[in-house]
Amino acid sequence: MKTKIWVVMVFFLVGMGCTSAIGKTIYVDVNAPGPLHDGNSWGTAYKYLQDAWAAASSGDEIRVAKGIYKPDQGAGVPAGERIMAFFLKNGVAIKGGYAGFGEPDPNARGIDGYETILSGDLNGDDSEVIHPDEPTRAENSINVIRTLGNDATAVLDGFIITGGNYNIHGIIASGGGGMLNYSSSPTVMNCIFHSNSAGDGGGMYNDDSSPTLVNCTFSNNSASGGCGGMYNAYYSSPTITNCIFWGNSDSSGMDESAQISVGGGQIVINYSCIQGWTGSLGGSGNIGQNPLFADPNVSDYHLSEDSPCIDAGDPNYIAEPNETDLDGNPRIFGDRIDMGAYEFVPSINATIVIRPETLNLASRGKWITCRIWLPDNYNVTDINPNSFFLEDEIEPLWLWFDEEQQVVMAKFSRSALQEVLADLETPSEVELTVSGELVDGTVFEGTDTIKVIDKGRKKK
Repeated sequence: MKTKIWVVMVFFLVGMGCTSAIGKTIYVDVNAPGPLHDGNSWGTAYKYLQDAWAAASSGDEIRVAKGIYKPDQGAGVPAGERIMAFFLKNGVAIKGGYAGFGEPDPNARGIDGYETILSGDLNGDDSEVIHPDEPTRAENSINVIRTLGNDATAVLDGFIITGGNYNIHGIIASGGGGMLNYSSSPTVMNCIFHSNSAGDGGGMYNDDSSPTLVNCTFSNNSASGGCGGMYNAYYSSPTITNCIFWGNSDSSGMDESAQISVGGGQIVINYSCIQGWTGSLGGSGNIGQNPLFADPNVSDYHLSEDSPCIDAGDPNYIAEPNETDLDGNPRIFGDRIDMGAYEFVPSINATIVIRPETLNLASRGKWITCRIWLPDNYNVTDINPNSFFLEDEIEPLWLWFDEEQQVVMAKFSRSALQEVLADLETPSEVELTVSGELVDGTVFEGTDTIKVIDKGRKKK
């Protein structure tokens, strides 16, 4: 087993030695139609991430569309082989969160809206129990991501890493279900490590490695030995900034050692939220309170309005031009950057009036009309016209902005709403929601209640 894994590593190291004078963009989309899959466009994108990695050289960028990608998929990759992993390459940036083929703008990037998942759950049957010995995890990849001898130019940006299960001993290191770094210092940004398991370091195991992590979340990772979040051994010195470690567990429970463990080396942690933090690991600006996620039970790691992580990140952090969080919102929203992978974007309550007040599901009417007023000190002309939705899915067919009266008129397809409400027991009162965003990322939402009847429809 040990020889086998080293052979796989050497194969990828050979690829690392290739260089490219001019970097190219390589596209990956599990939904690409084909029949040609050469990675040169969204329409001809590789369906499997392993194929793109094999084709990439230093200077290239790999863009990955929404979907689930597994290490045992690709040309010449043995299906069901647990030791297969996604390897990083020096000089290659791998970026997830793209809309991909079939979307109006396939290059649109919103890491939360277009979830790009690297999963070690090869059979797709994991239970909610996260433990190395859980039977449904027996066939999972031992590491979802693995590095060997990489430097900071090997970049992983915008992925959800889940389902890794390192429950085998004697292969290089003893952990890192989500990511194993061996003599490496890669750059990991805007990533979520959750529901990974191992003997040590369920989320990440660093062996003589010093990765740089920015805007990442480690949650609900488990270890049967030490540290469910991140385990550091043998001169490892990672740099962690604006990250959250929460809900990770080991054999002792969910205290601070369960989140990050120092088995060797030194960790530099600044402006991060670490559950149970007592200051014993040093660093600046760190906190130990509950981050108050919106709903961690369904893996919603957005910050609630009372979160201590809001405006608590590195005060000297300067966002790059057009830099965004995992939702595609401006990376700094407010006084300073927030801790974690998401910026907290305030929501304002809009006044919404929907007509007709009574909707007959049997009606052949064409429109549902809505008037929207924002609170004082907000201008309706600052609304992004492409952000409107009725019930989170119905786009307006017509919009009109009245700056003088500070009102927006929107018309939605009545038939589209009737389809959404088709299974509703009638008569009934229904609360409808219209939402959208201002150009600065501020979210607005308003509701109105209408009566729904079904008068005159022919029964089947």
